[in-house]
Amino acid sequence: MRTAAGLAGLPLAIYLAQLVLNAAWTPIFFGLHRPDLAFIAIVLLWLLIVATIAAFHPVNAAAAWLLLPYLAWVTFAVSYGSLADTCCGLVTATYCAFYGLVG
Repeated sequence: MRTAAGLAGLPLAIYLAQLVLNAAWTPIFFGLHRPDLAFIAIVLLWLLIVATIAAFHPVNAAAAWLLLPYLAWVTFAVSYGSLADTCCGLVTATYCAFYGLVG
């Protein structure tokens, strides 16, 4: 039988992947001024957070539960960027104007 430490390899790899994607979002959006790619990155980030929660739950349920506020925040960010009027491809005109991405 595998120990909890032995089961943690995959959850930690998924966690690392979502950390890397989280760190990449800011340079994509603000540095490259590519809200279209940033939107794709944040949707992938959301999926990785869900995968991280699912992977951590059997190993450490508390660790999984502690990621729920993070998931809620990213859910808000995705919905904010995708539900209103569009500019720059996939984010709202107000958001783009605020960050100087248009005109």
